[in-house]
Amino acid sequence: MKSLLFAVGLLLSLASCRVQKKSQTIELEKLSNNHSGYLFIDAETGDTLLQSNAQKYFIPASTTKLFTFYSSLNTLPETIPALKYKETADSLIFWGTGDPSLLHKEFDSSKTLDFLRSKANKHLVVSDSNFEENAYGKGWMWDDNLEPYQAEISPMPLYGNLVHFEENAVQPSFFASYIEKIVSTDLKVHRNETDNRFQLPVQREGLAQAIPYKTSGELTAKLLSDTLHLAVAYYKIDQPTFTQTLYSVQRDSLIIPMLFNSDNMFAEQLMLLCGHQSLGKLSISKAIDNLLSNGLAELPQKPRWVDGSGLSRYNLFTPQDLVFLLQKIKTEYGLAKLISYLPSNGNNGTMKTFAPNEPIFLHAKSGSMSGVYNMAGILETASGKSVIFAVMHNNFTKAVPEVRKETEEMLLRFRDKN
Repeated sequence: MKSLLFAVGLLLSLASCRVQKKSQTIELEKLSNNHSGYLFIDAETGDTLLQSNAQKYFIPASTTKLFTFYSSLNTLPETIPALKYKETADSLIFWGTGDPSLLHKEFDSSKTLDFLRSKANKHLVVSDSNFEENAYGKGWMWDDNLEPYQAEISPMPLYGNLVHFEENAVQPSFFASYIEKIVSTDLKVHRNETDNRFQLPVQREGLAQAIPYKTSGELTAKLLSDTLHLAVAYYKIDQPTFTQTLYSVQRDSLIIPMLFNSDNMFAEQLMLLCGHQSLGKLSISKAIDNLLSNGLAELPQKPRWVDGSGLSRYNLFTPQDLVFLLQKIKTEYGLAKLISYLPSNGNNGTMKTFAPNEPIFLHAKSGSMSGVYNMAGILETASGKSVIFAVMHNNFTKAVPEVRKETEEMLLRFRDKN
């Protein structure tokens, strides 16, 4: 009942759209010819301070990660499950949960590796029978498949699902045998579209590049065997109802870099983890449907939400949806906790170069791609008021940094006049 009353109250406040600064609205609409929408509400009272096209749909880009953020807070335990496993007299069979930390350069993987090594007297078998997702999200760009920000989605990522090349080194070294050295004026590494054959230029001074590798259950077993120096087999074995769980890293150690650095791979894997935790299936689409039918059933406009990262242009959200979500997080977890998860202007993450010469007044998640620039978060006004806001720009042909600058000027003007 408390949740229902909150939702009704928030919807009424959003629907009222009581604009207090009409002249300011007109001024802000002169910023560009973008398809733009925005909504600013008082974080305490819910009163609408400023709005335009707040109920219209926009491609959200990486502001989609705010929904992944809420899903993770709402669904996952504070310590992430690393493996589900079943131990028999002679075997250890294990299934991935979507945890992206194993052998990732930013994490200590010793707990999981030591656990597997401790079972060296048994047959080690990895299975991916619980994986119900595709390697690429719906609507992802095919020509970005070699970019590190579009690593594949998988049930048990290893090394962040990336191969790192630096002049004379390759990590993981397992892939050294997959390399063909070529003479080329293009001083970049390339990979075949359908398999893990890499073309490495002979002249590679200063090379530092990461490329996604093609994932599979068989390759996961080979990589684990190479790392553990133990035989690991791959078979599709159904995950039984009763298994044991090995836990790995803290949930927030994934959420914070996802939001601060806009890490796409962490976002997708967190949604897989949410599907596993709530439904027992590694399915992003089912995790999304479950959340929209339950915790986020009262969103002002039903979104089209297809991935965890916002890489897809199929995603559609409204400024009201983003503001509703942030207000819900603030109500359920507190304003201070919400702010602690968001990068701030001139200080850290993707916001480090946004209004860098201003005192910290903004805690927000941005999202951009060609023709798209959005931002949503918490803004502190000159009078000390906390404001929840969303600003969304789509369908422009100018450079993204230009619209980013317009947004910065807009938010500074709003801060100073309120």
